[in-house]
Order: sequence, then structure tokens, then C-alpha cells
Amino acid sequence: MHSVLELTFGVEQGKTVLKSQYAFGAMKVVRPFEVSDYALLQIASVTPGIHNGDHYQLSVKLEAGARVILLNQSATKLHGKKAGVALHDIQLQVASDAHLEYYPGLTIPFRDAHYQQNTHVQLEAGARFGIMESWSAGRIERGELWQFEALKSTVKIDLDGTPLYRDAFEVGGAPLEGLTDGFPLWASGFWHGLPALESCLQEGQSLMGCGTTRAGGQYFRLLGHDTLEFQRQMTDFVHERWERTAGIRVPFARFSSGVFL
Repeated sequence: MHSVLELTFGVEQGKTVLKSQYAFGAMKVVRPFEVSDYALLQIASVTPGIHNGDHYQLSVKLEAGARVILLNQSATKLHGKKAGVALHDIQLQVASDAHLEYYPGLTIPFRDAHYQQNTHVQLEAGARFGIMESWSAGRIERGELWQFEALKSTVKIDLDGTPLYRDAFEVGGAPLEGLTDGFPLWASGFWHGLPALESCLQEGQSLMGCGTTRAGGQYFRLLGHDTLEFQRQMTDFVHERWERTAGIRVPFARFSSGVFL
């Protein structure tokens, strides 16, 4: 299956609006919701998930002044079959004085899934941006762990054409030393142009850390064993960020299942 979703946000009469949309295939949107002065939009799918051999393309553009929260309506399920690699290409463009937060949610590979995700973010000077990704080693509750063929993800964020942040991993059907270290759940996040929370390191049943880059951005890492606790920690961190950033509490649980609590 080939699926394309193209979105453009702008400002009209002082309000962020979805100016244009084009959808082909599985990915669909309905309408944005208002959360303070942000437009919150859910990306939904009319299929049960992404299958080997599928090609998804997401393109999002924010014009100057637009403020958008973009998230998946539910967790992404990766289905395995003998059809090659599934590709997901994501292009995000954020103009000066615009603010985009992108939360694709938990990605769950089933047996034999082979998936590659490429995220490229282009920021203009004065843009604000945040991203949070989370991954599972399989269907934990069913005991189906590390039975996928391969997962690969790259995140490239550029500021006025200059590299600002890079993140990547590639893992086969086994834990990867230095990435997962035996944990079946992992998450990563990055924020630019926004207030940073204090650096932290928490150990125990899960392992969480956050800090700042030399350029003033904030990074976040989380490893976990329990899905509910993992989601709770992500939710708490993102809520704290929003209270620091905009003084608001975004009701994520109302708009996204399997992502935030």
C-alpha cells in the first residue's frame, strides 16, 4: 500500500488553521481541535497497521506564527509478511515564529516486521519544535518479544540548512547493547527553541534521563519494562514541558490511545 498525507497550517484572523490537506491511502485526518491557542490534529489510519512492503509519506508544513500539536490517534502496529521493507518517510517544515510538537506515539512490531522510518525536520531561525518517539520490542503482554526482522529509524533536524540534531538506531531481532540493554521499551525526544527542564537521571525498574545540548536544545531518553509505567513517565515529562512552555495542560489521553495516559 502507498499512503500519502500532506498538511499545511497557517494563521487566519489570529488563529491557527489547517489551510490545506491531501490524503491518499491509509492515513486520514478529520479536523483540528483547539487547545488554548494551539491546533491539535490527530492522524488516524483506516487499516489495522503498516505491513511489510507498504510506503507511507507524511509531509507537514507550518507557516509563520502557526502553533500545532500533531499526534497519532493510536499506537502504530507493524505487521510482518514476505513483501520487503515497510518505509515511512516524514518531512516536517517549521517557519519562523511557528511551533510544532510531533508525537507519533508507540510503535509496536509484530513477528517478522521489517520497518524503516526516516524523519527530516527543517526549521527556520525562530522556529520552535519538539518530537517524542517511543518503541516496543513487540507485543509484550503476549510474550512476543524480539521476533521482528528489523527496525530502523533516523531523525535529522536542520536549522536554516545546518545540522542541529541527529539520532538513529537500527536493531534486529535481539536487544542491542547501548540502545536497549535488555529493556523492551525505549523512547527518545528532542526540543528546540523552548525552555529546558532541569537535567535528570532516574534509575530503577525504568531508566530515564534528560539534559541540554550545547546549542540549548533538550534531549530525553527512557528505557522501560512495564508499558503502563513507561507511558506514565512519558506523559509526566511532556505535561511538565507544556506547563513550562505555555502554562497549559494538554489533555493527551482524550486524543490518543496507546500513546499517553
